[in-house]
Amino acid sequence: MRVLKSVLRGAALLAAMAGGSFGAVADEIVIAANGGTMREAREVAYYKPFTEKTGTNVIPFDIEIYDQWARVEAMQRTGKVEFDIVNASIADLIKHKDVLAPMNCEQSETVRKALPGACHPYGMSSHAGALMLIYNKNVFKDKAPKNWADFWNVKDFPGPRALPDSGDRAWWVPAAALLADGVRKEDLFPLDLDRAYKKMDEIKPHISVWWKTAAQMMQIVRDQEIVMTMGFSGRAYSVIRGDGAPFDVSWDGALQDQGFLAVLKDAPNRDKAIEFLRFMIGYVPGQVHFMNKIHYAAFTQEALDQVPPEDLKFYATVPEHAAQVARPDWEWIAANQDMLNNRFNQWLTK
Repeated sequence: MRVLKSVLRGAALLAAMAGGSFGAVADEIVIAANGGTMREAREVAYYKPFTEKTGTNVIPFDIEIYDQWARVEAMQRTGKVEFDIVNASIADLIKHKDVLAPMNCEQSETVRKALPGACHPYGMSSHAGALMLIYNKNVFKDKAPKNWADFWNVKDFPGPRALPDSGDRAWWVPAAALLADGVRKEDLFPLDLDRAYKKMDEIKPHISVWWKTAAQMMQIVRDQEIVMTMGFSGRAYSVIRGDGAPFDVSWDGALQDQGFLAVLKDAPNRDKAIEFLRFMIGYVPGQVHFMNKIHYAAFTQEALDQVPPEDLKFYATVPEHAAQVARPDWEWIAANQDMLNNRFNQWLTK
């Protein structure tokens, strides 16, 4: 048996497994994606409504994105594809496009009505956010830091800081360093890594925490261990609005962080999987629930219009914020990901 029994739902799915592939039943699609709160939000926002509309069961399979791609590669080698839909960054969509089904964005009326960036040729955006500057407004009452240059300015904005130990997103800190060094966001890529790492050497002694997970980032903000950090916009909302941490955010030079779902080209239920993604991008009640639960932005203006005005400051697809976000060259990142990761890890440990 190739898949953990905990993900199986229903006798039809068990029968499909007996035949050798668990996505082959016409009324089932399997989504390999994040668990926890993200899964709970998607189940209510999209999975259940899609099943009610179409009769197609949506089966979530909890897996980290790094493990997911290794598993997909193994499936491709054996010819036994188990997943219909996978999680992806834009760099993942580029790097793995050979195993993904095209989206044909212009053929969907719901996609044409969505905000810019909703559809990629090989995936559909599930949410949008940013890596942004989060700072303690009680510490900086008279003058607040507004950008990465201020983050690097330890003289005028003293205090311990935090940055991400970013795993396979090792372009985050170098990009912020170049913005701090005066590079315009339009001119960031290709990253001048020698210049970036020289600037990173300046701030490294002042970084008291290199956080590895969103939960850790939230905890150091909640406990006020640092005066400022780079952090996820959605998690910033949770810890500021939900937990009352005395922090605020700035969108100036925030780094684009956008999540996608993509359909495997050899998916057992490919057509239904594509139908699900198009449903997701057009289902406004689900997007509103998702934003209220996760606090990452959805991709229709109609959904954004239902967000309380005081909460809009946390959402990346608000046009005012989108204009300030630094947008990566994903082709360059995808082509250089291993080099970026290796250089960052070597620098961090020396």
